[in-house]
Amino acid sequence: LLYNRPLSEWREESNGSGYSQRTDNGLRIAVYGGQGERVREAWTNDAWSDVVASVDIYEISDGAVGLGCLSVRHDAAVADISYCVREDGRTSVTYSRVRNGQWGGDVLLSVDSYAGASDPSSGVSLAIYSKGNRYWFVMNGVLQATLTHDALTRGSVAIATVGWDAGADTVFEYRNLRVSAVE
Repeated sequence: LLYNRPLSEWREESNGSGYSQRTDNGLRIAVYGGQGERVREAWTNDAWSDVVASVDIYEISDGAVGLGCLSVRHDAAVADISYCVREDGRTSVTYSRVRNGQWGGDVLLSVDSYAGASDPSSGVSLAIYSKGNRYWFVMNGVLQATLTHDALTRGSVAIATVGWDAGADTVFEYRNLRVSAVE
């Protein structure tokens, strides 16, 4: 186990686009509705190369359009690889990076139906295994996809809420984040 610190020790983005709230079980991250696409994130203080990162994600916002994400090889100023679950249970993997001073993302994998799926309001366990340029994406203990990508070699682990609902706040709660070495 490389990282099992309380979420209170994480670095956090704070740009007025939402709020973070510590709970008895974890960290609730919200993005305000009606502001277009917004992201609010928190990330570990350490950076690694070959890891398995996992987190339990609960959608709290009752159907607001958005994503709860787990990212590896995260650098807030450069890029990351993210595995996200939508409010409707669909998942995606993105490579997000800064281009011309703006964050932008390329969808690497999009999965509309999958084994082991569950309603995010009841909780979804996501895990990313990264070793060299290979990535494995696991939901609720079931391998969903594999990917080879050469852009990133190390970075922190992050959790993020992405919202773009015109009226409602998008809220996800993150629990039981663990980062372990990959053998």
